[in-house]
Amino acid sequence: MIVLLDSYTVQSQMLLYSLREAGYDMPAVSIVTDGFHPQEVTSPFSWFCGFENPNLRGRARFFNRLKVPDLWEIQSTGTQGEVVDYDELRARIFYAEPVYRRLIRAVDWLDRQKRVRLTDHYNRFGMRFAQTVWSLDGRRQIKTYFSPNGQVVITENYITGNILLEEEGKTRIFANLPEFVIYFLQKRAFSLDRILYNSLSYPFFVSNRLGDMGIKGEDILFWEEEIGQNIPGNMQSILDHPERRTKKIAIQSLEAYNMLLKLGVDSDKIEKLGMIITFARENQYQKKALILTNSDEIEKLTILVEELSQVQFTIAALTEMSAKLLSMDKYDNVCLLPAITPEQGVKLMAENDIYLDINYGNEILDALQMAFIHEQLIFAFQQTAHRRNLILPENIYSLENVADMIRAIQAVLEEKKMMRYFLDLQKKHAMVETPESYRHFLGDSDDMALEC
Repeated sequence: MIVLLDSYTVQSQMLLYSLREAGYDMPAVSIVTDGFHPQEVTSPFSWFCGFENPNLRGRARFFNRLKVPDLWEIQSTGTQGEVVDYDELRARIFYAEPVYRRLIRAVDWLDRQKRVRLTDHYNRFGMRFAQTVWSLDGRRQIKTYFSPNGQVVITENYITGNILLEEEGKTRIFANLPEFVIYFLQKRAFSLDRILYNSLSYPFFVSNRLGDMGIKGEDILFWEEEIGQNIPGNMQSILDHPERRTKKIAIQSLEAYNMLLKLGVDSDKIEKLGMIITFARENQYQKKALILTNSDEIEKLTILVEELSQVQFTIAALTEMSAKLLSMDKYDNVCLLPAITPEQGVKLMAENDIYLDINYGNEILDALQMAFIHEQLIFAFQQTAHRRNLILPENIYSLENVADMIRAIQAVLEEKKMMRYFLDLQKKHAMVETPESYRHFLGDSDDMALEC
């Protein structure tokens, strides 16, 4: 049994954590890599190129360690960097998550017309492990992957779909990415009797291709995304063809599950299964609310602060704060903390019992997930909610109904039983699972020794 991921995302990380907590310790494969997947996850690209050698040493490259021509200047904001030649922009630097660390993930090199022509990709060892060539009309052409000493190992042609692998003095040609992945899985001698995958893209294609090759298995799709007005085409294919390898579909969002039922999917063909979450603390019922943001665009902040004068608001940022936000310091119940460290962010999570997801811009420090596992009750506006799967729908308000949000916050702070009631509903909405529920879904008894 293996886990096959399209790429290593936050949701992928949560799925792997849930499986580990349930007692499953199987190989995890990320088909696509940005070079920063953890050591316990493998990727065909990094493995063939030699970047999974346990003896390899190095550290991710800080933004100002990028090599540039003399007299060119490297500049940085809190979210990305730039390379300039006097007043001319020559490159954009993109950071690996979390971006506040400013470690280089990719660099887009521009021509005189500001078109991207080359992208250099860097990994957690600080090495350039790949380079993408772009056409004049902004389409990817070829991506070349290198070994640690700079030799070409893999060439991926985005126009034809072909992949060339230099291995043991020979050039192996694969018609497409799924064929390349299957070659990797077989070369690593992974057990393919059951593949757990979380994407209807390449992992789904790999599952189907294995079936076409006569390799039998009982695969499971873990669906982590939302559902629109139609059933995704490849999911419909699974539902229509029970004879193929994929035998189960786990829906990991309550809203997605309900939407699929609304679209006519039989309840016996899909199952609800959320994530296993270990909570860091219990809510202390304090009148303390937290906002983490690098943006000064915070909806209805003034009215919330004025109407909830009994609540201590802490607003923290990884960056310096604008004059607009610093002006909130005039309120006695507001504490402003610019330029905090990640460690201070964790400490703030443990000190507050309400989280307000009311800022625009990117989420920082994985704030919603952190607030959830620190058992904070989360409130948001329709326009600002970052992760709806973690927020009770009734705690997401329209801007016109800010008065209702204020009354709801007052109510839970005045009555512990009500706070506990909504915290339990929040967990139920997020579909918090137990190790036993995972073992039951995967068909294993609670007391058996799990060997994968």
